[in-house]
Amino acid sequence: MTPAHVRELAALARLDLDEDEIARLAAQLDDILARVAVLGPLDGGDAPDPGGARPGAPLRADTTGSEPLDIPPAAMAPAWTDGFFTVPRLTSHTGPEGS
Repeated sequence: MTPAHVRELAALARLDLDEDEIARLAAQLDDILARVAVLGPLDGGDAPDPGGARPGAPLRADTTGSEPLDIPPAAMAPAWTDGFFTVPRLTSHTGPEGS
């Protein structure tokens, strides 16, 4: 696992990592992949197929950005003001005069 791989994964996950975090994660992920690679040659014997992704299963494109919503957020909000969900003020957050 290289720092370039970590940068690509971070972009897909929409994570903002600094260079120290990228280096640390690259080392940690490389260690995890090395440990998992040891399991590759194990024989499962007569164990049933665990399922999961099958050959030919559709994969999403590795792209950054947000996913489009089928319903706009304003249609789901009980109150919507200037692009924000609005909620009633909690009585525990009001001052002595109710302000």
